[in-house]
Order: sequence, then structure tokens, then C-alpha cells
Amino acid sequence: MAARDRPKLANYLAQETYTVDTRDHEDHTFCGIMFDVTCCTQRPIEYIEITSLWVRGDLGPMKVFATQNGFRDWDKDPENLCNAVHKDADCWTRLHENCVAPSPETLRELPLSEPIRMPHR
Repeated sequence: MAARDRPKLANYLAQETYTVDTRDHEDHTFCGIMFDVTCCTQRPIEYIEITSLWVRGDLGPMKVFATQNGFRDWDKDPENLCNAVHKDADCWTRLHENCVAPSPETLRELPLSEPIRMPHR
């Protein structure tokens, strides 16, 4: 009886964080990075929401952009970035822009102006 009356969607937000351990040998520099994030899990969730990114390094002027469906055209050759949507400025939304003080050891938060919400697929 109780299972029949159970709601189909949760009425609460579960707060969790995920940290990627990236070894840094301080042997490189870069002006930007692009990566896709997907929500694929066997857990019964409706979506994943990203509210900030954390970075460290010499930093300075920092911007965060996002696209609706990732930066690649997945129907094209994934190794050929000439076919990627990253070339079309209209596909990108700026979610953070600020000058951040250097922080080579400690991570600094880049809060997003609006969260990135990815539905479960």
C-alpha cells in the first residue's frame, strides 16, 4: 500500500560533491580547457546540477562557458574537432567571469551565475 502512494519524483535536493584527483607536476600551462559532463547512473535521480567549478594556478581573468549538448557534434567524427560546435559563438552561454587572484596550491571557487542542470538519460 505504501509503495503505491510513494511519489514518483523526490521532493528534496541531495547535496553531494565530486572531486577529480588531477595530479599536477606543474609542467604545463594552458589558456582554456573543454570537456563534456554527462549524467549517467543507475541511481534513481532526475538530474545533476553543477553550481561551481574549482581551479588553481596563476589564474587571473577567468571565464566559464557552457553549451546545451556538449562541445562536439557527436554525429560527426569525435576526433575531428573541426566539426565541433565550439567554433560557433552563438552556442555558448557565459556562466562566470571574474579576475581571480593567483592560487597555485589552494583551489578557488568559480561560482556559476546559473546552475548547469543535466537530466538523467
